[in-house]
Amino acid sequence: LRVLQHQAASPAEEAARCAQAGAALEARWPTPAAPAAHEHMTLRVGFIGGHLFDHPQAHVLLPLWQALASSSLEVWAYHDSLRADAITERLRAACAGWRDVAALDDDALLAQILADEIDILVDMSGHQAGNRLAVFARQAAPLQISWLSQGESSGLSRMRWRLSDAVSLPPGAPLPGQEPSTQAK
Repeated sequence: LRVLQHQAASPAEEAARCAQAGAALEARWPTPAAPAAHEHMTLRVGFIGGHLFDHPQAHVLLPLWQALASSSLEVWAYHDSLRADAITERLRAACAGWRDVAALDDDALLAQILADEIDILVDMSGHQAGNRLAVFARQAAPLQISWLSQGESSGLSRMRWRLSDAVSLPPGAPLPGQEPSTQAK
């Protein structure tokens, strides 16, 4: 699917491909995991990504996570790569919880996220190689969001939002895929 997104296609064709891929994943798990009610008092926001090292994605995340570290919510990271560096350590320091998950299969990752009682789960890989869309297809958290991948739709009906900006998704542009988009200002 990732290669197909670089071929000339209309937004409708792209949306249809993403929706088809998402529907195929969700068909494997027709019943969501149904995360249990959480007893913790703070909002837990988990981020799954394979670029939590010196990478443009990490440079976007670092100031956000540092600012959130002193707020009333908790940032949890699910680092899906074996690569680590000084930026990784700075990201880790800004988190209430950090999990190195590259060695976990999707079942084990889902179990870990459920055990961590994540309220909002953010996908930062989209359809890139090694993505964890199968975890999102099973509804690992009550609210699931796509952000910082490549701007494409996950195609999953259980992915509730896609965060974007006016460059990635210009105002008035058709919204490809399942999840509604919210543009950051």
